[in-house]
Amino acid sequence: MKKLKDIHESLKTNQQNEEQVTVNQRHLIDKILARYSTEFTIFRELLQNSNDAGATQVTINLQTSNSNFITTIEYKNNGRPFLKEDWARLRKIAEGNPDEQKIGFFGVGFYSLFSICEEPFISSGVECMAFFWKGDQLFTKRGSLPERDELTTFLLELREPMDLMDIQSFGKFIATSLAFTKCLHEVTVNFNEICVLSFKKKVSNPKLVEFKKSSFNLSSPNKIFYLNEVELKKIQLDVSINLEYKNIDSVPIQSTLFMRTASAAFKVNTSRAMTHDMERTTKKKPPATTETHIMWSSHDEYESSTGCKGKNPVFDDLVPNKEEQGKVFIGFPTHQTTGCAIHFMSHLIPTVERESIDFVDKTLNLWNQELLSTTGLLARILYVDEFASIKDMFENVPKPIDPEIYSWLLKRSLHAMLSFTFKPTTPNNLVGRIVSKYFFISAPNEIIEIMSTRGVLAANNVRVFSAEPMGGYERKFIKNTATVPDEILIKCSVLINNLMSDNTIQQINFKDVLSELNSNFTVDEVVKLLKWFIMYRDNCTLNSNELETFLKNLVLPVTGDSANKNLKLTLSNIKYWINPKVITPGLSVPEDSFPLEISKHFSKTELEHYFGNIKELSLSEWTIFISKNEDLVLSPHFSEKVLSTISRSFMSVSNQQKHSIVSTLKDLSCIPTKQGMKKPCDAYFKNVNLFDDIPVVLFPSQIIKKDEASETSTKSVTSFFGGLLSNAVEKISSSIRQSPVSEVFLKSLGVREHVELQVVFDRLDSLNWDHYQLIKYLASVSNKLSEKEYSQLKATPLFPKQTLDSSTDNFRYKAMDLYAPTEEIKELGLPILSWKGRWHKNTEEAKLLSLMGLKQQIPLFELLLLTSKSADRVQQTKFLAYFVENFSIYEESYSHVKNTPELSPFLPSTNVKGENILSKPNDCFSDPGCSLMGFNVLRPDLVVNAEKFGVRKYPNSVELVRYLERSPPKSEEAAAVFEFLSYQKFSNYDWKTLRGLKFIPLNRKGAMVYEAPYKVYFVGLESSQFQNYFDFVDFGQVGNSFLRNCGVKDEPTPTELAQLLVRSPLQFFEDSGLDSYLSLLRQIAAHYHVLRSNTALKKEMMQSSFLVGLINDVSEEEEINDETREGKTSEKVRNPQLSYKLAKAGDIFLIDDTILQQIFTPLGCPMEALLEV
Repeated sequence: MKKLKDIHESLKTNQQNEEQVTVNQRHLIDKILARYSTEFTIFRELLQNSNDAGATQVTINLQTSNSNFITTIEYKNNGRPFLKEDWARLRKIAEGNPDEQKIGFFGVGFYSLFSICEEPFISSGVECMAFFWKGDQLFTKRGSLPERDELTTFLLELREPMDLMDIQSFGKFIATSLAFTKCLHEVTVNFNEICVLSFKKKVSNPKLVEFKKSSFNLSSPNKIFYLNEVELKKIQLDVSINLEYKNIDSVPIQSTLFMRTASAAFKVNTSRAMTHDMERTTKKKPPATTETHIMWSSHDEYESSTGCKGKNPVFDDLVPNKEEQGKVFIGFPTHQTTGCAIHFMSHLIPTVERESIDFVDKTLNLWNQELLSTTGLLARILYVDEFASIKDMFENVPKPIDPEIYSWLLKRSLHAMLSFTFKPTTPNNLVGRIVSKYFFISAPNEIIEIMSTRGVLAANNVRVFSAEPMGGYERKFIKNTATVPDEILIKCSVLINNLMSDNTIQQINFKDVLSELNSNFTVDEVVKLLKWFIMYRDNCTLNSNELETFLKNLVLPVTGDSANKNLKLTLSNIKYWINPKVITPGLSVPEDSFPLEISKHFSKTELEHYFGNIKELSLSEWTIFISKNEDLVLSPHFSEKVLSTISRSFMSVSNQQKHSIVSTLKDLSCIPTKQGMKKPCDAYFKNVNLFDDIPVVLFPSQIIKKDEASETSTKSVTSFFGGLLSNAVEKISSSIRQSPVSEVFLKSLGVREHVELQVVFDRLDSLNWDHYQLIKYLASVSNKLSEKEYSQLKATPLFPKQTLDSSTDNFRYKAMDLYAPTEEIKELGLPILSWKGRWHKNTEEAKLLSLMGLKQQIPLFELLLLTSKSADRVQQTKFLAYFVENFSIYEESYSHVKNTPELSPFLPSTNVKGENILSKPNDCFSDPGCSLMGFNVLRPDLVVNAEKFGVRKYPNSVELVRYLERSPPKSEEAAAVFEFLSYQKFSNYDWKTLRGLKFIPLNRKGAMVYEAPYKVYFVGLESSQFQNYFDFVDFGQVGNSFLRNCGVKDEPTPTELAQLLVRSPLQFFEDSGLDSYLSLLRQIAAHYHVLRSNTALKKEMMQSSFLVGLINDVSEEEEINDETREGKTSEKVRNPQLSYKLAKAGDIFLIDDTILQQIFTPLGCPMEALLEV
């Protein structure tokens, strides 16, 4: 690399072979112009140059040919004439205006003229300049004018005729271009010397905008720009447009637009490096000061403008609708939108084509972003200034504020908020993000203000209503809390949502609601407030302090004509809510009751769960309260209202409440009667007409006056039960309606349905009644008698009994001491009630007597006792037959008492001795075979009803096992007993118990003993072989089947046989002989694989001398001839003698070598494979 550098330096110092770089100027200009594709580009450049030159007026003359195509454009302005350096700069491409305050940077704007003109001509002051081509190179000629021209003129002969431009579009372009022109105020456009467009801009004197500088961050983020001051100018733009210019008689359209511009002056402070980089890029130094301008219209200006709101399309881009976006101006408008309804212009550095802001170059990107942040700062200052003005007006108008004034202020606020509501920008969204960001953060310690229902306030002091349905409730009761007006909430949703997203604006919260509680609410407002409160508690958690504060501070409106208007009723004071279905609305209730007009809108659950310790005012509690009202005992009408209210719900309340109500009212003279107000116990129902001198219940609403009745009252004499009552009863002088109070309730209070029994008893003689007539009277009032009266009737001896000769005994008995006079009871000889005629148990009289204790049938326990005590078999049989016939009546009770200890034996039966006895159902059995085992057996004639008596056919298995254990059978009866038992059912547990129970009789040496089944075996073919060692039995085929289930086996098992040999080997060997002994050993050997798992038995087998050992005794020699060889030979050999001996396994050897056997003669095992193994 060093070598290449050296060559490079050497080449540069060599003066030979130098060649200048040439530029094809036509191609260069064409390529530059390719970047200028925007419509009206040449006019933008010309207007900018005019404004830079200080021109106040511009005239554009468009000349057309006969074909209506534009052929020549003449552009004139009254700006400063060209200076020498201006003429020189025209001849140089890419050498912009060196003035750092001017917009031009690149020195190529003028050359946009070449897009439509081949050889433009310029005159200014006393000089002129013409451009012409020689090949691809551009040349100029400069000359003098005949006379001085105060106007600067650009004459453009078009390369090709151009279509007539749309007047409205061209007008819109010019109007927008005039937005920020500092000098240029008038523009006129002529078509063939006919004025088609005229623009006149009037600007007011600047006014300094006062703002609290300490509240704002006046520097840009990187401290490049620092705000000095802000000025505000008002602008009026008058436009005349002649769309029918070809018509000589056409009248131009006149429009006026009002708007304002704010200019912020900034001090510039760039670093040396940044200054160098910008000078290198833009060919000029950054300015020492700069300005940022914002143009917008207030509500009044916008509404006053005759060209806005779609009335004149020329202004569509100049004054954006408050819901649209403005444009970024770099001298003149670009395609870049601002994000809100404002235009702004700043010393932004664009790309070459002047339509976009340069964010590519690092230094220019920093410069441009810093400038954009100043736009956000200026926008915030203008917003604050506007709302300060609105706030001042709101606070100074008389209160309550006039709706029209508030509406105007609201519209003005809405316009301002919409104008500064930021949205995504195009084509580059970075612009909107930067401006919006610094709009909000430029005043870090100040909260943005908005219009609310309480005037202009910081946004964090304004609330929005919650989502429905909570929001609907809030709108009804929120009065003092500032909220966002609906129109702003809807139309400024973007801004409001942004403020809500960062939690600046919040929804109505619980603290806001608490602050509202000092309001004087209406009933409807309280209802909505409480419904909101319910929903809030369902979704949010309240601490105890918050809940207590709410309950204590919510004052409920006092309703009702009779309410105490001075009462301050808070929700915390409420103890009860009123159920209108229980307590009639309009009647007095406790002062700590929830007003019904409010509580009726809520369910029981809501009232009791959400509003503190509130419960329903029970009927009994209300009765206690209302009983203290003296009108209850003084006013029949008031008493009727109260009692009818209580009566309506009396039957649906709890017994405890009923008792409380009765206790409260029973001693009060609250019952209206014919004789005045009486206590319930002193009043009678209207149908009690036994005597004339009793106070009958009569409520005011029951009385129909004679002139209202359909018939006049009559007199009648009522006789009771065939002339029993001889005194006449005169009806009251008015007809009677139905009672408004239920009889059930009045009965509960103690209102009498009949004359007291004692009075009746005292007057029996005077009434000349016998017991038949007395019963009939009592039956007529039986449903009205109290328990006390029934007890009195039960305890009073009123009734005679019928004697055996069917006569009547004059002695009086209680009903409970007698039986109903039925035929079946008569036959049993029991005391029955004396009665005339046939007895019918379903008559009212019979029912009453039954309630008084008259026995319709013999009580079960009494019947069983009578049966038990009866010594007469016939009488005893009658009692049992009565039991069977009425078993359906006794069945349930009998099932509970038949096995109780208190029950005396009453069933005739026989015991094992054949004696007649009485047994309990559980102590006898219906099968005669049970006597074999000593059980009592039911008398045969009763067996058919054994199931009803509860007598079982057989004892259960537990009883049978217990009997065998207690009394095992003797030998002579054992077969019958075992046969009986074979038909019984036993559980597995029973069989297990029987297996070890010693109940099988055996004869051992002339004496009878009992043995358990598991030690006994059935007689078989080999039983004789072991009869001295095992017990064998045979109780017949059926009896043996029972014993086999108990554990008796057909023969001893190999284990048992092994135990026999191991424990008594010598005795069994001597008794059975060698062959039988060896046969038994073979059986044991065959099952040794099973026996060896019995560890104890195996150990015994190893230690017992029960195995047979073989002894070879060789004591004599015998000559043996061997003829198998050649010649005969003979020799003497030993002749062994075999003998056997019982020995332990360890003493016996397996012989596999006969030579050794002959030498040592050991005790050997019999030569059988089974025994050897």
